[in-house]
Amino acid sequence: MHDVDILNFNTGLHYIFAEIPDAGAKLYTGLELKLSMLNNVTFRHEVDYLLLNDMDTTRSFSKGSATRMGLQATIGIDGQIRKNFYINTGFNFGWMNIIGKDDERGELFTPTRLNEMIESDVFLFQIFILLQYKFN
Repeated sequence: MHDVDILNFNTGLHYIFAEIPDAGAKLYTGLELKLSMLNNVTFRHEVDYLLLNDMDTTRSFSKGSATRMGLQATIGIDGQIRKNFYINTGFNFGWMNIIGKDDERGELFTPTRLNEMIESDVFLFQIFILLQYKFN
């Protein structure tokens, strides 16, 4: 099993380019800076010996933590469903490691550096659906 914990912080600007008054919705686009902190890059290999009723676990804590800065472009729609209830949905395209690449580390998400010469660009695509309640 290969695990990577990622904590992201985003900040940016969104621009409303169209409003749909009958639906109470707004179409928007935006550009955001994305700070990604990777922790706990581990690899675990388990062998279950069914006939011996035994389990063998080898756990390897390999690469350390890493921090990368990237950009993402967002397009979405934000609209009111009912009084005080809103939905915000859309998608992001991004580049995760524009700043902070470390070729000495190798690839960003792999648990070992074996046969890795560089850190490749990491691109992302996200779909999001947020249900929101806004207090008056």
